[in-house]
Amino acid sequence: GLSAEKIEYVASLVKSGFLITMASEYTESYAFAYNLLQDFVCAKKIVNHYPEKEKLVAYICDVLLKIEDGNILSYHNIDVFVVICALHADKYHIELFSEVEECITDDWNKVDIVERYLSSFLWRKASSVNEENFMDFVNAHPVDRDLVLRILIENSTKEHHPLNALFLHKVLMNKELVKRDALWTTYINRLAYPDERLFQLIMFFDEGNLLDGLSEANTELLLILFTWIFTASNRLLRDKTSKAAIELLKRNFQLCEKLLVLFEDVNDPYVLQRLYGVVFGACLKREGNERSEFESLVKYIYDKIFLQKYVYPDVLLRDYARMILERWRYENPNESGFIDINKITPPYSSIVIPTVKRQEYYESGARSGFNMVVRSMQINHSECPGLYGDFGRYTFQAALADFEGMDIVNLYHYAMQFIRDELGYDDALLGTYDCMPRHYNYNRHETRKVERIGKKYQWIALYNILARVSDKN
Repeated sequence: GLSAEKIEYVASLVKSGFLITMASEYTESYAFAYNLLQDFVCAKKIVNHYPEKEKLVAYICDVLLKIEDGNILSYHNIDVFVVICALHADKYHIELFSEVEECITDDWNKVDIVERYLSSFLWRKASSVNEENFMDFVNAHPVDRDLVLRILIENSTKEHHPLNALFLHKVLMNKELVKRDALWTTYINRLAYPDERLFQLIMFFDEGNLLDGLSEANTELLLILFTWIFTASNRLLRDKTSKAAIELLKRNFQLCEKLLVLFEDVNDPYVLQRLYGVVFGACLKREGNERSEFESLVKYIYDKIFLQKYVYPDVLLRDYARMILERWRYENPNESGFIDINKITPPYSSIVIPTVKRQEYYESGARSGFNMVVRSMQINHSECPGLYGDFGRYTFQAALADFEGMDIVNLYHYAMQFIRDELGYDDALLGTYDCMPRHYNYNRHETRKVERIGKKYQWIALYNILARVSDKN
């Protein structure tokens, strides 16, 4: 029964808003004011009462959800069921969702319960999550792409979580450039808003703030996530994330080389180029001496970039890499004998840009992303009739015009074929996104805008061609 002490304790819980009371003529009932907490209490009691999986599944189908003729009748208990799945997986390391799902045939019920179950991975304990089971579930159901990526971002900095940034890295690293941009970049481009938690975190570090309790392992995971944001064609998001990464690395300089090694084979030049720029910024702003870490970093870059048969063909990456080495030479002139100055001074070795067949790229009457690339890349030349594009005339052509003996028409055609064939621009994957209306009141030099994915490929092509042209002319 209720003693005076218990009544006083319950009254205090009601007063604090933790419990709510409901009075009828003869009874007074209490319930948790927070639905999720109530769901957890109910789910825990059910899981403990039915230790055998078969009996638990039968209880869920027959009593908790009351599934009849493939329809869920007790719809209000779905959240309790989702918590049961999480607690059962944590306790027994076995998922039971599929057994219950088999009893549901109503399409609307299936879609809703799948989404609610998937959403549980936003708050599940790491011990209740299995990487393989998660991927099997995602691949077997028509899940919401945004929700899956939100789950991976939310869990990215949790050190021992199966779905942290290392898992995200494995998922993204294995994808083709164009498929990753269609999946990932089109999503993160929308995250540069003040009410987005990720962007709030980026701005927090960008402003030079420190986060108490952030371990080296958590910082490394966060930097892996930040590096993947460098795929973005949202220039504000990419630039703010770059500055935030510099602020983190200047206090955790030992992570610079680890990041470069982790991303050394990434197939997106936008990522590697910006990462080298961030590391250069960290070299200038680092707070400690970290001489041994700096020396190891310099030796890695010297070998990975400048001692290769062909130096990485990106004009900005090359400059960042060279300036990191020059900074070491400036700070440590007596310990720089391992650097051959001729190796790090341009011009470098690279593959000569070939003469390519001239083609027609614009598809008349089609509303496509590649047509937008064509219009933007058009140069101002008699052999390329039609209106020139701003990027083609004022960025691409202007950057290459002063090199002697350059066939600008051939470079234009090579750039178009590079974007289409080597980078793999695909209208089926990117066309709809790139054709979305974008209304700006800025000039072409404004950085606070979300560019097309095709525009990102135009920049990649320009930096590649500039590097190779400067090597030979």
